[in-house]
Amino acid sequence: MRFSCVPAAIAVALGLLGASATPLRAQPITDSNYRIDLHQGPVLGSTRVIGLAGAYAAIAEGAVGLPSNPAAVAHREHYSRDWFDYDLGFDYLKPGTFQTKNFDLDGNRRALPTSFNMFNAGGLLQFGAFGVGIHFQGQFSQFEDQSIPPQTFAASLTQLHLTVGYALLDHQLVIGGGFTLASFDVNHTQIGQQEERDSFSSQVPGLELGVLLRPKNLPVRFAATASFAFQPKVSQDCGTDCPVGYYLPEGVAVPWQVRVGVTYRWGARRFNAPFRVKKRPRPRPRSRSAHRGSVKPQPEPQPPPPTTPPPKHKGAPPPSPPSPPSPPLPLPAAKAPVAARTTTPDGDKVKPAKEPKPTGEYFVLVSAEVVMTGNVKNAVGTDGFLDQIQERAGHRVSVSARLGLETEVWKRRLRLRAGTYWEPSRFDGIAGRLHGTVGFAFRLFDFKLWGPRSLAFSAAFDGAYQYTNLSLSIGFWH
Repeated sequence: MRFSCVPAAIAVALGLLGASATPLRAQPITDSNYRIDLHQGPVLGSTRVIGLAGAYAAIAEGAVGLPSNPAAVAHREHYSRDWFDYDLGFDYLKPGTFQTKNFDLDGNRRALPTSFNMFNAGGLLQFGAFGVGIHFQGQFSQFEDQSIPPQTFAASLTQLHLTVGYALLDHQLVIGGGFTLASFDVNHTQIGQQEERDSFSSQVPGLELGVLLRPKNLPVRFAATASFAFQPKVSQDCGTDCPVGYYLPEGVAVPWQVRVGVTYRWGARRFNAPFRVKKRPRPRPRSRSAHRGSVKPQPEPQPPPPTTPPPKHKGAPPPSPPSPPSPPLPLPAAKAPVAARTTTPDGDKVKPAKEPKPTGEYFVLVSAEVVMTGNVKNAVGTDGFLDQIQERAGHRVSVSARLGLETEVWKRRLRLRAGTYWEPSRFDGIAGRLHGTVGFAFRLFDFKLWGPRSLAFSAAFDGAYQYTNLSLSIGFWH
């Protein structure tokens, strides 16, 4: 379970797009025959996901892993030993901490957000090999255009993941999938007016599937995921209150996406340990005799059968009479089970034995991932919509490579993370940018909350050309 508060500078126009650019000779939009590309470029998520440069599909641990791999909903981590388990996560982000001039990497300083807020919340429940989870992401932005009189646009994008999963082959194969729903809403207000008017809204349903392979005898994991979204029409509900001088889009486009990842771990602990439910010791049943307080009566011994005397011989002495049978030996009395001693001979209470504390280990984890994002037809970026220019975006498939590393340098106290990834551009003639990420997790202290827990502080930083993202978190140490 993790709770975090994150100040961040995010290079995402409306919190939706990655690198963008506008051609020098862009033509104005003259009709509604276009869509908005809702591709997300930079890595956004928890401090661990950001610190590992987004290479998290083959790790797939906890509720934070649901957007990266739906199979995380049924994946049992090494410390999970109860038949029922759960996990929760929450993140809050605020932009503008370091960068305020060029969020979307177009260099023209157009459509700069006046405010931006983002949060992630997720949770999962696990019942043996079965899991069910939910993850919600909300992005809220405000922009001001250059019209006269100027207009302010409030845009919100919410993404919902409803996921189920099951583990097979002694938890060596985990499969997860579910339903996704992206909701995009835009409202507008003219400067000097208090009333906010609806511009348009759109709901984009979709499906996702994820697979995690974790051989129990190898310190390696493999993952593959795929997601697909339908392309509905926009509900133009502004009527006569549509923004002045704007052609609203006919729809929004969420591109398909495929991920392939691998993770390798060096360490003393078994990376892919099979899931075993922790067994509780059963009390030893008391004997029936001890319960009654007496010994069960034994049957009376029976006299031996009569024997035939041997034949008599002349001159032989008479046989001696047979000796009486010896009485049976008494049976030992059954002893009642001895209860565990709760007091000493002096009357002091005996303290129960403490469970050994985990000692941690030195380990190194390396994770790599390739993300392929599909193309969309006849789409523009958010800058294209706000400035009503034909800023074509996403008409070709883009590929992003990611690499992350995690190590524990101080046993059960400090973990370090670092990574890098390539963010491709969705626009022609504009190069992508290389990101570098770093992060750490520091265990603070132990406490009890429905069992033994450990509190940890973690942080992550993502930097690239005209982009920074700082993430801070307070959560549990595992």
